[in-house]
Amino acid sequence: SVLRPSGAEPELSERPAEVAFQQGVLADEPIGQPEQDLLGFCPFARSIAGFIAHPKTNTPVTVGIYGPWGCGKTSLMRLIQYELRQQHFRAIWFNPWEHYRDTSIAAPLISAFERTLVIQGGDEKPQKGLPYAMTSALASMGADLQRTTLVQDPSQGRALLRGNDYHVFREVLEELVLQIVGSTGRLVVFVDDLDRCLPERVIELLEDLKLVLSVPRCVFVIGADRELIQRGIQVVYQTLHLTSQEGAGTEKDYLEKIVQLQFNLPPANRSQIANLVSGLEGEPGLEHFVDIIAEGLNNNPRRVKQFLNEFSLQKHLAVQAGLLKPGSPGLDEALLAKWLVLGRAWPS
Repeated sequence: SVLRPSGAEPELSERPAEVAFQQGVLADEPIGQPEQDLLGFCPFARSIAGFIAHPKTNTPVTVGIYGPWGCGKTSLMRLIQYELRQQHFRAIWFNPWEHYRDTSIAAPLISAFERTLVIQGGDEKPQKGLPYAMTSALASMGADLQRTTLVQDPSQGRALLRGNDYHVFREVLEELVLQIVGSTGRLVVFVDDLDRCLPERVIELLEDLKLVLSVPRCVFVIGADRELIQRGIQVVYQTLHLTSQEGAGTEKDYLEKIVQLQFNLPPANRSQIANLVSGLEGEPGLEHFVDIIAEGLNNNPRRVKQFLNEFSLQKHLAVQAGLLKPGSPGLDEALLAKWLVLGRAWPS
């Protein structure tokens, strides 16, 4: 053979044959249809949608879907939306992190209300100048919000708003919602990705929902990490320099003053992770390593998807380098799975 300098490219005839990937990259996208449900969320979605749709449910009402990062909150909310769509409920999907540069988080949400009216339609059209009237009223009210009293008791926040502006705003917003859903309908607003927002922004949004946007026929469904909200409350209190006595109990009570129905999404178990691994049609043989995957990745669906992508790539590279033989899973693949799980569990 011809000697080559170290690091030189091998000749084409000496390169190993290409090995086909067994899977493509799995996208981190929520599901939206019952047939896509690999984690058993459909019973949760039907029950929560049933409470929202019940004729004796008074509005406005706020529903909290709580769970840690990557546990499937968005997928559950999409399934709730699917169930409500079967009953002809109107829905808005709002991602507050997309508006982190805006002065008020309520203004873009109100714009979403108007877009829903235009898209989903009806015989009536929005009144001329409707968004401007709401935005102007909201801007003039903003200067009168005092966070100290507001956080201590959100139910007293209305007293801090200018009476006239608040009345105008509420009347215009109620009229807008009425145009969207009619006298017997409901508008369900899904607020997602609070986990991506700064703590201060989370608190601002929750306060706006409670004080400004809660009008009849509105239902808000919020997906959030409870610990994130509690950290946000701590940040607010530190900013306001409140004493420990003034802040006592607020972290525990805060959400109860805003959320009327809460649901803590149960963590996935081994059986659900096994169903997820097999249902995503990843690399063949991974079902042999479910215990490693589930325990090492803390039964987190998003981390499992990321692991499946990484395993597929690293296995392909190992086969190309001659370190693994394609075929039935063996000890080498088990070691690769363990190594990648350990790297994700303890990256340092």
